[in-house]
Amino acid sequence: MTVVDTSTSTVLTTIPVGADPIGIAVNRAGTQAYVANSGIDEVSVIDTSDSVVATVAVGTTPIAFGDFIGAAGAAPSEVIFANGFEG
Repeated sequence: MTVVDTSTSTVLTTIPVGADPIGIAVNRAGTQAYVANSGIDEVSVIDTSDSVVATVAVGTTPIAFGDFIGAAGAAPSEVIFANGFEG
């Protein structure tokens, strides 16, 4: 995952995540990102300033929709990831 300063379009840092990342969701404050690693059925929880702070096992082939999460000014209490489809 690459962290970009949107006011200057400058790359701030690159943070390694799991295999086959498909989608990202970011909290409204921009302090945490959630990357769906579909290749290993996990979600990387990232402190956007510098590092992965947790890895969470989830269902098969997670996909993040990329929407901002949580009400404005409030900390998110829930993150929803969609699992892949069979068939």
